[in-house]
Formats: sequence, structure tokens, C-alpha cells
Amino acid sequence: MKRALLVVCLLGIAAVCGGVAQAQEKPAEAAKAQSSSRPEPAPIPLHVQLVLTELDGEKKVASMPFSFPVSAGDRRQWPETKIRNGVRVPVQSDKEKGFQYVDIGTNIDCSALTQEDGRFRLLLTVQHSQLMTDKSTASRDEALPANPTIRQIMMESGPVLRIGQTMEVSSTTDPFNGHTYKVTVTLSDGK
Repeated sequence: MKRALLVVCLLGIAAVCGGVAQAQEKPAEAAKAQSSSRPEPAPIPLHVQLVLTELDGEKKVASMPFSFPVSAGDRRQWPETKIRNGVRVPVQSDKEKGFQYVDIGTNIDCSALTQEDGRFRLLLTVQHSQLMTDKSTASRDEALPANPTIRQIMMESGPVLRIGQTMEVSSTTDPFNGHTYKVTVTLSDGK
């Protein structure tokens, strides 16, 4: 008899605790169902104009413009824009194995986030590499040296811009030749 009473009490406690646990799970499940039923905000189409400029003092040596679309949202749910522009250059690795290839050119990764004040935060990475040559004697048809010197610049930035705004987001000086490299970004409506 005592054993039967003990079993009934334990079953009663288990039923009450199970009901409390279920009641606690329901609000979390309801919140999850409610958040998944809300539609995702539509991406905002933007257009980015990026210019990489090389200066020797005040003299412009090179200007490389890049233009691309990017979609903005309130978080990084939209894929970023990626640009890969350049060549693969063979570099002698050793006498037995031959060559390995090195990427020379410009890589750009960009995504955009909406800000509460109507501006947009760009998540921007720019990598630029080039062969260091004596431009007075080099031509496109000349063979490269077995182990060329490669200049590299990398910049990561998160500028916040409004549509129609232009901003210089980076300026750096090459310690080898004193040239200045600037990255300027203009944001426009992508519609």
C-alpha cells in the first residue's frame, strides 16, 4: 500500500514538473515561430564607385576605377560583392620544382549594412599587388626576372556614407619609393 502511494505521488510530481517544463518551452517556441513568420526586409540596391590612385608627390601616376553593385540590409544576410582582377605570374621556386604562380592585381570585397539614420556602412577590403619594375626600361614584352619584387597594399575599412557622398577611406605611403596610394569611395543609389 505504501509502495502504491509512493508511486502515485511520484507520478503526480512528474506530471506537474513536465507540465511546467512544457509551459516554459511554449513561449520560446512561440517567439521562434513569430520571428520566422516576419518577412525579411528587402535588400536595398546600392552602387559603389571605388578609385585606387597612385601619386608620386602631386603627380598622378595611376588611377584605377572600379564600379559595382552591392545590396544593403540590417545584417550581413546578402552576399558580398567580390572582384578579382589581375594575372598569375610565374615565379621560380627552386631549380628542381620549377615555378609557382603568384596573383598580381586587385581584389575587392564589399558588403553593406543599413544604419538607423539612413546611412550605410560599407564593409570594404581592398588588396592590390603589382610588380616593381624600372618603368623606363621595362616593356610588356620583356621577360620577368626569375624572382620579381612584388609591391602589396591591403586595406580594410568600414566607412559610413549616405547616398551621394564621396569619402577618401585610405591613404598610405609606400616606404620603398615614397608613392602615395589613396582609396576613394562614392556611394550612389543602385535603382
